[in-house]
Parts: sequence; structure tokens; C-alpha cells
Amino acid sequence: MFSTKKFISAAIFTAAALTAAAALPFNSKLSESDKETLNKGEVLIKSIDKLKNAAIEGDNPGIARIREEISDLSPNYLAEIIQIRPYEGNEDLMQKMRSVLEDIPN
Repeated sequence: MFSTKKFISAAIFTAAALTAAAALPFNSKLSESDKETLNKGEVLIKSIDKLKNAAIEGDNPGIARIREEISDLSPNYLAEIIQIRPYEGNEDLMQKMRSVLEDIPN
């Protein structure tokens, strides 16, 4: 059965990746090809299956909280969607993404 809570949590993980990307909190699971994609301003989509395969990491409390939530939920499907954007002009990106992702009927 589809779990809305698991989907929303996975989507929030994605949003965190988008927001945190400017600080480049990535580990070695982000390949050179992936970095080239990001440096071009393109969107990088990676099906990672499990949280341990995630490229995003760091001491950022937001990243730690979301990683913990994803771990607790143990979603059936997990993907990272990363795009580097400047903070200026995108201050409300998390709120916009959450609104769109939580609108399940649409």
C-alpha cells in the first residue's frame, strides 16, 4: 500500500538536498560526472534505493534530522534529486516544494 507519510518524508529529503547543495555537503558517492551535471546548473536525479547510498551528508542539523526521519521510515523507494541554486532569490524554496509535494491529488 502507498504510504503518503513515507513519500512526503522522501520528498522532504529531496528538498533538503536542493537547499543544502550550495554548501556542497556531498560524499564520494557523487561521481565526477554527477558534479559536472551540477556545475552546469542541471538537475541530477539518482535512484539510491537505501539511505546508505545517499551522496548528501554533513554536520548540518537539517541534514541530520532528515536522514534520521528517512531511516526511521525506511521507505520502499528513495531518490536524491539535486540542483545547485543560489540562496538569494530562493529563500522560500523549501516551503514552495513542500506545498507542491504535499498536494497529493494534483
